[in-house]
Amino acid sequence: MTDDVPALELRSLTLRYGEVVALDAIDLVAPQGSFTVLLGPSGCGKSTVLRAIAGLERPASGDVIVEGRRVNDLEPQARDVAMVFQNYALYPHMTVRENIAFPLRMRRVPRADIRRRVEEAARLLAIEPLLDRKPRHLSGGQRQRVAIGRAIVRDARIFLFDEPLSNLDARLRGEMRREIARLHRRLGKAVVYVTHDQVEALTLGEKIVVLRGGRIEQTGTPEDVYLRPATPFVATFLGAPPMNILEGRIESGRFLGSGVELPVEVPDCPRVELGFRPDRSRLGGEDGRGRVELVENLGSDRYVHVDLGGPTIVVRLAPGESPRIGETVPFSVDRDVIHLFGDGRRI
Repeated sequence: MTDDVPALELRSLTLRYGEVVALDAIDLVAPQGSFTVLLGPSGCGKSTVLRAIAGLERPASGDVIVEGRRVNDLEPQARDVAMVFQNYALYPHMTVRENIAFPLRMRRVPRADIRRRVEEAARLLAIEPLLDRKPRHLSGGQRQRVAIGRAIVRDARIFLFDEPLSNLDARLRGEMRREIARLHRRLGKAVVYVTHDQVEALTLGEKIVVLRGGRIEQTGTPEDVYLRPATPFVATFLGAPPMNILEGRIESGRFLGSGVELPVEVPDCPRVELGFRPDRSRLGGEDGRGRVELVENLGSDRYVHVDLGGPTIVVRLAPGESPRIGETVPFSVDRDVIHLFGDGRRI
């Protein structure tokens, strides 16, 4: 298949559970060899997208197209996509070798080919010493590698990952992120990866699709969605701590609201939302004042929560700064990195 034919296309994909719209006209294009991340909170529809691609859910309307071929009416086993589930889905009575080989046995692949492909996958994932163990004798990270191995032996056109690292601790998640990135480079196949973890999304994704309530809020590179969020939801979902959002108005070239006053170069507007990231603000200056509610130590950075008499913002502290709880402090915001939203969209 030539590179100009996308590995996957979703065209106005809509899926309902009774009267509930789970997916609302989802459009997506994943080129050959790409890594696309579906990011969003629990219940936003991201796993449902994967299940629709895999054929585990049938859409009410719209199309799933794999390498130029509409697959809506094909059974899951005929779509040539491989899925790695959140809970590993390993057979406890089988060895690692048997678990990895299982999809090939179901396809009646010759034994010699099964043995070769299982050993290749095990070598790629560094689990060769585990091939004769049962899942109960494996760690969480090892089980995840086995689940990935079972997917890659199929040599599918597309690989689907449904929150594969959510059951691992922080150290293992970091290790497995690197493993998955390395594996993607070696396989050269399109990956669609679901997560609610922004670190996974920003470090793994070439393209990020942010979902909310069954709809796409924004699609773009990691830099696009972080630096130029299309909506207040995207702005606050990405970033730790999240972006500060303040309601106000624009009058005579200034944003006015919640005790904050900033110059802006947009026309007057009676109702807008202004956003700025905590790391692009500091104590001192004349943009606003508020009362210190909390000082938060996150290790490499320290932040102060400032009550503006209603809304609360978060400001990064400079080394040596130690404001007291209850103290009134001034703050300022970098002018070149403020974001303005009107009617829920970026302006």
